Amino acid sequence: MNPFLAWFATQARSSTRSHLRRSAERGATLVEYALVASLLLSATVGVITVIEDEAGSYLAATAEDIGEPRSLIDEYNFTGGGTFPTLTQPPAPTTTSTTVIGPNLILNGSFETPDVADGAWGLTSPPEWTSSAGSVEIWGTGHNSIASPEGAQHAELNVYGVTTYSQSVGVTSGSTYRWSVQHRGRSTTETMVVLVDDDVVAVITTPPGSWVTYTGDVQATSSTMTLAFRSISGTGAGNVVDDVKLQLVTDAAPAGRSIVAEHSGLCLTVPASSLTNGEVLVQDTCAGTTNQQWLVDDLGTGFYQLRAVHSGLCLDVNGGSTAAGAQLIQWPCHGGTNQQASLSDHSLNGVSIVMAHSSRCVDVTGASAIPGAAIDQQDCGTAGSQSWDIG
Repeated sequence: MNPFLAWFATQARSSTRSHLRRSAERGATLVEYALVASLLLSATVGVITVIEDEAGSYLAATAEDIGEPRSLIDEYNFTGGGTFPTLTQPPAPTTTSTTVIGPNLILNGSFETPDVADGAWGLTSPPEWTSSAGSVEIWGTGHNSIASPEGAQHAELNVYGVTTYSQSVGVTSGSTYRWSVQHRGRSTTETMVVLVDDDVVAVITTPPGSWVTYTGDVQATSSTMTLAFRSISGTGAGNVVDDVKLQLVTDAAPAGRSIVAEHSGLCLTVPASSLTNGEVLVQDTCAGTTNQQWLVDDLGTGFYQLRAVHSGLCLDVNGGSTAAGAQLIQWPCHGGTNQQASLSDHSLNGVSIVMAHSSRCVDVTGASAIPGAAIDQQDCGTAGSQSWDIG
Protein backbone atom coordinates (compact mmCIF):
# COMPACT_ATOMS: atom_id res chain seq x y z
CA MET A 1 0.00 0.00 0.00
CA ASN A 2 1.42 3.42 -0.94
CA PRO A 3 1.89 6.00 1.86
CA PHE A 4 -1.21 8.00 0.95
CA LEU A 5 -3.51 5.01 1.17
CA ALA A 6 -1.93 3.91 4.44
CA TRP A 7 -2.72 7.32 5.86
CA PHE A 8 -6.28 7.19 4.53
CA ALA A 9 -6.86 3.76 6.06
CA THR A 10 -5.61 4.98 9.45
CA GLN A 11 -8.05 7.88 9.33
CA ALA A 12 -10.95 5.65 8.35
CA ARG A 13 -10.31 3.23 11.22
CA SER A 14 -9.89 5.96 13.82
CA SER A 15 -13.16 7.80 13.28
CA THR A 16 -16.74 6.63 13.00
CA ARG A 17 -17.43 9.74 10.94
CA SER A 18 -14.84 8.95 8.26
CA HIS A 19 -14.87 6.36 5.57
CA LEU A 20 -12.67 5.33 2.67
CA ARG A 21 -14.02 4.19 -0.65
CA ARG A 22 -12.34 3.06 -3.85
CA SER A 23 -13.65 2.96 -7.38
CA ALA A 24 -11.87 1.96 -10.57
CA GLU A 25 -12.67 0.82 -14.07
CA ARG A 26 -11.62 -2.66 -15.07
CA GLY A 27 -8.18 -2.55 -16.65
CA ALA A 28 -7.65 1.11 -15.72
CA THR A 29 -4.99 2.37 -13.36
CA LEU A 30 -6.46 5.78 -12.66
CA VAL A 31 -7.84 4.90 -9.23
CA GLU A 32 -10.00 7.28 -7.26
CA TYR A 33 -9.87 7.16 -3.47
CA ALA A 34 -12.27 9.49 -1.73
CA LEU A 35 -11.89 10.24 1.94
CA VAL A 36 -14.97 11.96 3.29
CA ALA A 37 -14.53 13.24 6.83
CA SER A 38 -16.40 15.52 9.15
CA LEU A 39 -14.25 18.42 10.19
CA LEU A 40 -14.21 20.35 13.40
CA LEU A 41 -15.76 23.17 11.36
CA SER A 42 -18.46 20.82 10.04
CA ALA A 43 -17.11 21.03 6.49
CA THR A 44 -16.10 18.18 4.20
CA VAL A 45 -13.02 17.48 2.20
CA GLY A 46 -13.30 16.41 -1.41
CA VAL A 47 -11.81 13.79 -3.69
CA ILE A 48 -8.23 12.59 -3.68
CA THR A 49 -7.15 10.99 -6.97
CA VAL A 50 -4.16 8.64 -6.80
CA ILE A 51 -2.44 7.53 -9.98
CA GLU A 52 -0.75 4.14 -9.93
CA ASP A 53 0.99 2.00 -12.50
CA GLU A 54 -0.09 -1.55 -13.33
CA ALA A 55 1.90 -2.94 -10.39
CA GLY A 56 0.14 -0.60 -7.98
CA SER A 57 3.18 1.65 -7.47
CA TYR A 58 2.41 5.27 -6.64
CA LEU A 59 2.98 7.81 -9.43
CA ALA A 60 1.20 10.97 -8.33
CA ALA A 61 -1.80 12.33 -6.47
CA THR A 62 -4.13 15.27 -6.81
CA ALA A 63 -6.63 16.71 -4.36
CA GLU A 64 -9.82 18.63 -4.99
CA ASP A 65 -11.40 20.48 -2.09
CA ILE A 66 -15.12 21.12 -1.73
CA GLY A 67 -16.16 24.50 -0.40
CA GLU A 68 -12.78 25.64 0.93
CA PRO A 69 -9.75 27.31 -0.69
CA ARG A 70 -7.31 24.75 -2.09
CA SER A 71 -4.46 26.49 -0.22
CA LEU A 72 -6.03 25.47 3.09
CA ILE A 73 -6.42 21.80 2.31
CA ASP A 74 -3.15 20.80 4.02
CA GLU A 75 -4.25 22.46 7.24
CA TYR A 76 -7.41 20.49 7.93
CA ASN A 77 -7.54 18.57 11.23
CA PHE A 78 -9.85 15.59 11.11
CA THR A 79 -11.90 14.37 14.07
CA GLY A 80 -10.16 11.04 13.65
CA GLY A 81 -6.81 12.68 14.36
CA GLY A 82 -3.89 13.70 12.20
CA THR A 83 -3.60 16.26 9.45
CA PHE A 84 -4.04 16.05 5.72
CA PRO A 85 -0.80 14.82 4.08
CA THR A 86 1.19 16.88 1.60
CA LEU A 87 0.44 15.72 -1.93
CA THR A 88 2.55 15.93 -5.06
CA GLN A 89 0.02 17.62 -7.27
CA PRO A 90 0.79 17.80 -11.00
CA PRO A 91 0.25 21.43 -11.99
CA ALA A 92 -2.17 22.17 -14.79
CA PRO A 93 -0.51 23.05 -18.10
CA THR A 94 0.26 26.75 -18.03
CA THR A 95 0.08 29.43 -20.65
CA THR A 96 2.06 32.62 -20.67
CA SER A 97 2.18 35.86 -22.61
CA THR A 98 5.44 34.70 -24.16
CA THR A 99 5.74 35.37 -27.86
CA VAL A 100 9.18 33.98 -28.73
CA ILE A 101 9.36 30.20 -29.14
CA GLY A 102 12.62 28.49 -30.06
CA PRO A 103 13.14 25.49 -32.37
CA ASN A 104 11.95 22.03 -31.40
CA LEU A 105 14.64 20.25 -29.38
CA ILE A 106 12.95 16.85 -29.68
CA LEU A 107 14.35 14.77 -32.52
CA ASN A 108 11.95 12.64 -34.58
CA GLY A 109 9.08 14.09 -32.57
CA SER A 110 6.46 12.97 -35.10
CA PHE A 111 7.91 9.44 -35.40
CA GLU A 112 8.66 9.75 -39.12
CA THR A 113 11.56 7.28 -38.97
CA PRO A 114 11.99 4.37 -39.36
CA ASP A 115 9.63 4.34 -42.30
CA VAL A 116 6.36 2.40 -41.97
CA ALA A 117 3.97 2.00 -44.90
CA ASP A 118 0.67 3.86 -44.83
CA GLY A 119 -1.95 1.76 -43.06
CA ALA A 120 0.66 -0.54 -41.53
CA TRP A 121 2.46 -0.66 -38.17
CA GLY A 122 5.75 -1.93 -36.83
CA LEU A 123 7.83 -2.38 -33.70
CA THR A 124 10.85 -0.16 -34.33
CA SER A 125 13.94 1.19 -32.60
CA PRO A 126 14.33 4.89 -33.48
CA PRO A 127 17.67 5.94 -31.91
CA GLU A 128 16.26 9.24 -30.64
CA TRP A 129 13.72 7.55 -28.33
CA THR A 130 14.07 5.26 -25.31
CA SER A 131 11.24 2.81 -24.65
CA SER A 132 10.68 0.82 -21.46
CA ALA A 133 9.35 -1.94 -23.72
CA GLY A 134 12.53 -2.02 -25.78
CA SER A 135 10.78 -0.82 -28.94
CA VAL A 136 8.53 1.97 -30.22
CA GLU A 137 5.30 1.00 -31.96
CA ILE A 138 4.99 3.26 -35.01
CA TRP A 139 1.87 3.42 -37.16
CA GLY A 140 1.65 4.58 -40.73
CA THR A 141 -1.16 7.06 -41.26
CA GLY A 142 -4.49 5.31 -41.72
CA HIS A 143 -3.71 2.29 -39.57
CA ASN A 144 -6.85 1.43 -37.56
CA SER A 145 -8.47 4.33 -39.48
CA ILE A 146 -6.38 6.89 -37.56
CA ALA A 147 -4.75 9.61 -39.67
CA SER A 148 -1.48 11.15 -38.49
CA PRO A 149 -1.97 14.82 -37.53
CA GLU A 150 1.68 15.65 -38.25
CA GLY A 151 3.62 14.02 -41.05
CA ALA A 152 2.77 10.51 -42.19
CA GLN A 153 3.37 8.49 -39.01
CA HIS A 154 2.58 8.48 -35.29
CA ALA A 155 3.12 6.13 -32.35
CA GLU A 156 1.08 4.01 -29.97
CA LEU A 157 2.37 4.27 -26.41
CA ASN A 158 1.14 0.93 -25.10
CA VAL A 159 3.49 -1.72 -26.52
CA TYR A 160 1.92 -4.98 -25.33
CA GLY A 161 1.40 -3.27 -21.98
CA VAL A 162 1.99 -0.09 -20.02
CA THR A 163 5.01 1.67 -21.54
CA THR A 164 7.17 4.77 -21.17
CA TYR A 165 8.75 6.63 -24.12
CA SER A 166 11.41 9.23 -23.25
CA GLN A 167 14.01 11.50 -24.80
CA SER A 168 16.74 13.60 -23.16
CA VAL A 169 17.94 16.88 -24.68
CA GLY A 170 20.39 19.64 -23.84
CA VAL A 171 18.90 22.76 -22.25
CA THR A 172 20.00 25.87 -20.36
CA SER A 173 19.50 25.66 -16.61
CA GLY A 174 17.03 28.26 -15.34
CA SER A 175 15.37 28.76 -18.72
CA THR A 176 11.71 28.00 -19.44
CA TYR A 177 10.73 25.35 -21.97
CA ARG A 178 7.34 24.50 -23.44
CA TRP A 179 6.42 20.87 -24.04
CA SER A 180 3.54 19.85 -26.27
CA VAL A 181 2.08 16.61 -27.58
CA GLN A 182 -0.94 15.48 -29.56
CA HIS A 183 -2.83 12.61 -27.92
CA ARG A 184 -5.97 10.56 -28.49
CA GLY A 185 -7.52 7.35 -27.28
CA ARG A 186 -7.21 4.41 -29.65
CA SER A 187 -10.72 3.01 -29.27
CA THR A 188 -11.71 4.12 -25.76
CA THR A 189 -10.94 7.06 -23.50
CA GLU A 190 -7.33 6.62 -22.39
CA THR A 191 -4.92 8.27 -19.96
CA MET A 192 -1.19 8.91 -19.85
CA VAL A 193 1.07 11.07 -17.73
CA VAL A 194 3.67 13.56 -18.94
CA LEU A 195 6.92 13.56 -16.97
CA VAL A 196 9.83 16.00 -16.99
CA ASP A 197 12.93 14.68 -15.25
CA ASP A 198 10.76 11.98 -13.62
CA ASP A 199 8.30 14.53 -12.17
CA VAL A 200 4.67 14.25 -13.26
CA VAL A 201 3.71 17.58 -14.86
CA ALA A 202 0.37 16.62 -16.42
CA VAL A 203 -2.22 13.87 -16.49
CA ILE A 204 -3.80 13.60 -19.95
CA THR A 205 -7.10 11.83 -20.65
CA THR A 206 -8.47 11.89 -24.19
CA PRO A 207 -11.38 10.09 -25.84
CA PRO A 208 -11.08 8.40 -29.24
CA GLY A 209 -12.21 10.12 -32.40
CA SER A 210 -9.99 13.18 -32.58
CA TRP A 211 -6.53 14.40 -31.65
CA VAL A 212 -6.09 16.92 -28.81
CA THR A 213 -2.97 19.08 -28.31
CA TYR A 214 -1.69 19.44 -24.74
CA THR A 215 1.03 21.85 -23.63
CA GLY A 216 2.73 23.21 -20.54
CA ASP A 217 5.77 25.21 -19.42
CA VAL A 218 8.58 23.87 -17.22
CA GLN A 219 11.83 25.34 -15.94
CA ALA A 220 15.14 23.59 -16.55
CA THR A 221 17.08 22.76 -13.38
CA SER A 222 20.21 21.43 -15.10
CA SER A 223 21.85 21.27 -18.51
CA THR A 224 19.71 18.32 -19.63
CA MET A 225 15.97 17.67 -19.57
CA THR A 226 14.16 14.36 -20.06
CA LEU A 227 10.63 14.49 -21.49
CA ALA A 228 8.66 11.27 -21.07
CA PHE A 229 5.18 9.86 -21.61
CA ARG A 230 3.90 6.93 -19.55
CA SER A 231 0.62 5.11 -20.19
CA ILE A 232 -1.50 4.49 -17.11
CA SER A 233 -4.55 3.06 -18.83
CA GLY A 234 -5.01 0.33 -21.35
CA THR A 235 -3.09 -2.93 -21.46
CA GLY A 236 -1.66 -4.15 -24.76
CA ALA A 237 -3.13 -1.29 -26.76
CA GLY A 238 -3.88 2.39 -26.32
CA ASN A 239 -2.63 5.98 -26.02
CA VAL A 240 -1.75 7.23 -29.50
CA VAL A 241 0.73 10.14 -29.63
CA ASP A 242 2.28 12.43 -32.25
CA ASP A 243 3.95 15.81 -32.80
CA VAL A 244 6.06 15.89 -29.62
CA LYS A 245 7.85 19.20 -29.01
CA LEU A 246 10.08 20.84 -26.43
CA GLN A 247 10.93 24.48 -27.17
CA LEU A 248 12.73 27.33 -25.43
CA VAL A 249 10.38 30.10 -24.32
CA THR A 250 11.40 33.73 -23.80
CA ASP A 251 9.28 36.77 -23.04
CA ALA A 252 10.93 38.83 -25.77
CA ALA A 253 13.97 38.63 -27.95
CA PRO A 254 16.81 39.64 -25.60
CA ALA A 255 19.30 42.25 -26.70
CA GLY A 256 22.25 40.56 -28.35
CA ARG A 257 25.66 41.65 -29.59
CA SER A 258 27.03 41.62 -33.10
CA ILE A 259 30.27 39.71 -33.76
CA VAL A 260 32.12 41.24 -36.74
CA ALA A 261 35.10 39.75 -38.58
CA GLU A 262 37.72 42.50 -38.63
CA HIS A 263 39.23 41.57 -42.02
CA SER A 264 35.89 41.67 -43.90
CA GLY A 265 33.55 43.84 -41.83
CA LEU A 266 30.95 41.04 -42.11
CA CYS A 267 28.87 39.66 -39.25
CA LEU A 268 28.81 36.18 -37.72
CA THR A 269 25.45 34.91 -39.01
CA VAL A 270 23.04 31.99 -38.89
CA PRO A 271 22.01 31.96 -42.58
CA ALA A 272 18.36 32.60 -43.49
CA SER A 273 17.49 32.86 -39.76
CA SER A 274 17.47 29.06 -39.73
CA LEU A 275 16.19 27.26 -36.65
CA THR A 276 17.73 23.97 -37.77
CA ASN A 277 20.10 22.10 -35.48
CA GLY A 278 23.46 21.80 -37.24
CA GLU A 279 23.12 24.87 -39.50
CA VAL A 280 26.65 25.95 -40.50
CA LEU A 281 27.56 29.48 -39.43
CA VAL A 282 28.71 32.02 -42.03
CA GLN A 283 29.78 35.64 -42.32
CA ASP A 284 27.33 37.97 -44.03
CA THR A 285 26.52 41.63 -44.55
CA CYS A 286 25.56 43.14 -41.20
CA ALA A 287 21.82 43.90 -41.05
CA GLY A 288 21.14 44.06 -37.31
CA THR A 289 18.75 41.08 -37.45
CA THR A 290 18.46 38.61 -34.57
CA ASN A 291 20.20 35.86 -36.54
CA GLN A 292 23.29 38.11 -36.35
CA GLN A 293 22.94 38.88 -32.66
CA TRP A 294 24.57 36.77 -29.98
CA LEU A 295 24.18 36.45 -26.23
CA VAL A 296 27.63 36.19 -24.67
CA ASP A 297 27.09 34.28 -21.41
CA ASP A 298 29.89 34.43 -18.86
CA LEU A 299 30.13 30.92 -17.36
CA GLY A 300 32.27 32.16 -14.47
CA THR A 301 35.09 29.75 -15.38
CA GLY A 302 37.05 31.97 -17.74
CA PHE A 303 34.92 30.70 -20.63
CA TYR A 304 31.86 32.02 -22.43
CA GLN A 305 28.88 30.49 -24.22
CA LEU A 306 27.59 32.22 -27.36
CA ARG A 307 23.86 31.84 -28.14
CA ALA A 308 22.06 33.02 -31.26
CA VAL A 309 19.23 35.35 -30.20
CA HIS A 310 16.75 34.20 -32.86
CA SER A 311 17.04 30.46 -32.12
CA GLY A 312 18.44 30.16 -28.61
CA LEU A 313 20.96 27.66 -29.99
CA CYS A 314 24.66 27.70 -29.12
CA LEU A 315 27.75 28.27 -31.22
CA ASP A 316 29.21 24.75 -31.44
CA VAL A 317 32.11 22.97 -33.15
CA ASN A 318 30.50 20.26 -35.25
CA GLY A 319 30.73 16.86 -33.61
CA GLY A 320 33.07 18.15 -30.92
CA SER A 321 35.94 17.87 -33.42
CA THR A 322 39.34 19.16 -32.38
CA ALA A 323 40.65 19.19 -35.96
CA ALA A 324 41.68 22.34 -37.78
CA GLY A 325 39.02 23.19 -40.36
CA ALA A 326 36.08 21.75 -38.39
CA GLN A 327 33.02 23.87 -39.10
CA LEU A 328 31.07 25.90 -36.56
CA ILE A 329 27.34 25.29 -36.34
CA GLN A 330 24.38 26.15 -34.12
CA TRP A 331 23.26 23.34 -31.82
CA PRO A 332 21.11 22.91 -28.69
CA CYS A 333 23.06 24.13 -25.68
CA HIS A 334 24.42 21.26 -23.60
CA GLY A 335 27.33 22.81 -21.69
CA GLY A 336 30.06 20.81 -23.46
CA THR A 337 33.50 22.32 -23.97
CA ASN A 338 32.94 22.43 -27.76
CA GLN A 339 30.34 25.13 -26.92
CA GLN A 340 32.66 27.10 -24.65
CA ALA A 341 35.27 29.67 -25.65
CA SER A 342 37.69 32.09 -24.06
CA LEU A 343 37.98 35.67 -25.32
CA SER A 344 41.50 37.04 -25.52
CA ASP A 345 43.00 40.15 -27.08
CA HIS A 346 44.05 39.70 -30.68
CA SER A 347 47.17 41.37 -32.03
CA LEU A 348 44.87 43.56 -34.11
CA ASN A 349 42.02 45.52 -32.53
CA GLY A 350 39.53 42.69 -31.88
CA VAL A 351 39.46 39.55 -29.77
CA SER A 352 40.31 35.94 -30.50
CA ILE A 353 37.51 33.45 -29.81
CA VAL A 354 39.38 30.35 -28.63
CA MET A 355 37.37 27.12 -28.34
CA ALA A 356 37.87 25.42 -24.98
CA HIS A 357 37.96 21.82 -26.20
CA SER A 358 40.47 22.32 -29.03
CA SER A 359 42.38 25.50 -28.19
CA ARG A 360 41.79 26.54 -31.82
CA CYS A 361 40.45 29.93 -32.92
CA VAL A 362 37.19 30.79 -34.62
CA ASP A 363 38.11 31.74 -38.19
CA VAL A 364 36.54 32.53 -41.56
CA THR A 365 37.33 29.67 -43.92
CA GLY A 366 40.20 30.60 -46.20
CA ALA A 367 40.24 34.14 -44.74
CA SER A 368 37.53 34.89 -47.31
CA ALA A 369 36.03 38.38 -47.42
CA ILE A 370 32.97 37.19 -49.38
CA PRO A 371 29.47 37.13 -47.81
CA GLY A 372 28.34 33.57 -47.15
CA ALA A 373 31.82 32.19 -46.39
CA ALA A 374 31.63 29.46 -43.73
CA ILE A 375 33.09 29.73 -40.23
CA ASP A 376 35.51 27.12 -38.91
CA GLN A 377 38.25 26.65 -36.29
CA GLN A 378 41.95 26.94 -37.13
CA ASP A 379 45.29 27.15 -35.38
CA CYS A 380 45.42 30.52 -33.67
CA GLY A 381 47.51 33.18 -35.36
CA THR A 382 47.60 36.86 -36.29
CA ALA A 383 45.25 36.74 -39.29
CA GLY A 384 42.50 39.36 -39.39
CA SER A 385 39.99 36.58 -40.11
CA GLN A 386 40.51 35.47 -36.48
CA SER A 387 40.03 38.94 -35.03
CA TRP A 388 36.43 39.69 -34.02
CA ASP A 389 34.78 42.87 -32.81
CA ILE A 390 32.07 42.02 -30.29
CA GLY A 391 29.57 44.89 -30.19
